[in-house]
Amino acid sequence: MKKVLDTVIARWLADSVKSDDARKQFSEGMERLVKDTRAESGIWTVACEASHAHASRLEEIERLRTECESLRASSGGAFKDEASRKRGRDEPSASSSNDIWAGFELDFSKV
Repeated sequence: MKKVLDTVIARWLADSVKSDDARKQFSEGMERLVKDTRAESGIWTVACEASHAHASRLEEIERLRTECESLRASSGGAFKDEASRKRGRDEPSASSSNDIWAGFELDFSKV
């Protein structure tokens, strides 16, 4: 239990708690817990699970960051800015009429 406290839980505590005083109090409390209780303690179990969940999330974030960088590199910069992601629009010429029916042809031989 002491090894887990000194490695896994200490890292979780350093990453998660900003206050030095709170971190020190928690560490001292956990050290007393390690000395005076058995491994089946609910407090110990919760601390271990929380630190494990934190480590898993850090690994997942790193995996996603690596995957994102890989995808950016493989795109060849094709989507580097907003203009490169948009398709060009066909703008109607100024000489064309505003009649929407002008483009349709009706073949009465098929009717």
